[in-house]
Order: sequence, then C-alpha cells, then structure tokens
Amino acid sequence: MPDSSTGSPALRVPPGARIETPLCRLAQEIAALAGWRRYGLAFLLGALLAAAMPLPALGSLPPLNLAPVVFIAFPGLLWLDEGSATIWASARLGYVFGLGFFIAGLYWIAAALFVDIGSFWWALPFAVLGVPALLAFWPAAAMLVTAAGSSRLRLPPDARICLFAVAWSAAEWGRGHAFTGLPWNLVGYAWSGGFPGSLAMLQSTAWVGIYGLSFVTVLAASLPALFGTPSLLPLSPLRRMTPVLAAAALILLPAAAGAVRLDLLPTVST
Repeated sequence: MPDSSTGSPALRVPPGARIETPLCRLAQEIAALAGWRRYGLAFLLGALLAAAMPLPALGSLPPLNLAPVVFIAFPGLLWLDEGSATIWASARLGYVFGLGFFIAGLYWIAAALFVDIGSFWWALPFAVLGVPALLAFWPAAAMLVTAAGSSRLRLPPDARICLFAVAWSAAEWGRGHAFTGLPWNLVGYAWSGGFPGSLAMLQSTAWVGIYGLSFVTVLAASLPALFGTPSLLPLSPLRRMTPVLAAAALILLPAAAGAVRLDLLPTVST
C-alpha cells in the first residue's frame, strides 16, 4: 500500500523478521574475517586497548590515557569471536589479542634496557616478545572459559558478555597473583590516567578493589557489542538503547558515588 505522505510503497516488515542495522552488518563482516585478517585485527585491537592504560611516557611524548578506546577494543574482540568455530579458536583469538595488548603495553620493559644496551642487548627479544608471549595466555584463558561456558550453558548474548567480564577479571586476578604476579595494565587502571571523571570513578576501588573496577569497566565496555546482534521487531526505542543505558549506568553510578566520597573526605596532598 502506498504511503500517502510520500507516494512511495510503505515499509511493511513481517512479525518476527530480522532487521540488520549498520552495526549488525559490521559485526557480521568482522566475524567473517579469516586467516591473517582475523588475527591481525585481534592484534590491533589488543594494541588499541593498551592506549587506555596510563603507560610511562616515551621520550617527550605524554602517555595516551585514551580510556574510551575500551568501548572499541572489547566489542571488536567479541565480534571477532563470533566467527570462532571451536573453543580453541576462541582461545587462539584471545592469545593474539593479549599479545598485541602486552607488546604495546609493556614496551617500557625493553626501553629500560637501553640505559646499558651494550650489556643487555641479549635480553631485548625476551623483553619485547618473551614476556608478552607468556602473559597473553591469560586473555586466552579468559576467552576459552567464555567460549566453553557459553557453549555448554547455551547462554544468550547478554549473559555471554557477563561471563566474559567475569572471566577477564578472574584472569587479571590470576595474573596479579600467580608466579609472584604482574598486576600491570589491569583494565581498571584505565581510570587512573586523568581522563575527565577518572578520579571519581577510581573511588570505587575503596569498595570493590581494582579487580572489581576492572570487572565493571570490562562489562560496561563490552555491552555495546550487543548492537551487533540482529534485533527482532517490534522493539521499542528504549529496548534498542538498553546496552547503552546499562553501560552508562555502570559508569555513571560508581562515578557519582565517587564524587560524593571526594566531597565528604578530605584530600591530603604531600
């Protein structure tokens, strides 16, 4: 039937028909990547996540502290994982993501060797690649647990994201405690770089610790991945915005509580 206002045929969508938004198509294209494109993007997303960390300055360059990039890195990783055929493919994906994250985020270990490079040149490959290659097993374990749990329990997308946040945070805890621990570049540290509102957000560590803040950050950053899931009609505008609203609540509520804490408690400078 023509639309009387435009003279063109009215759009009629059968009940239950799937809608593909631009983000749905993007998610499908990312999930369909294979070979070096798949793992290359995983590596780049991991390196992008490192840009959210308060990394030591390199020469005269200031740290990046780009906390919002977590909202790109984690959805991108989850969309890539949609193309994983087995739980071990998910683990490999997590490993390459972790490799990019730690190579970019731990460059300062190699930089320290240049103080006396003549004596420590032999350690350079271990610092640049060896340490990240070992630490990357933690993100691989997080992806393995997420894939195995999602498959066995037949979790819907939102529950899968919750499991991913739990698995990632547990992997960070393990990395911070096992084998003497290296709790460097925890996702919760993204709020320590001076980004607007970061100080208020950091106050939540008084209640849930840094690993709890990592969990909240990973969960909030991963929820936008739901926009890559095909939706069903009819959906109200409010339901379409649920991932954004939930992510905003996870950030704004702790930040608001932190702002109150900053007002109530004196700040001591030394």
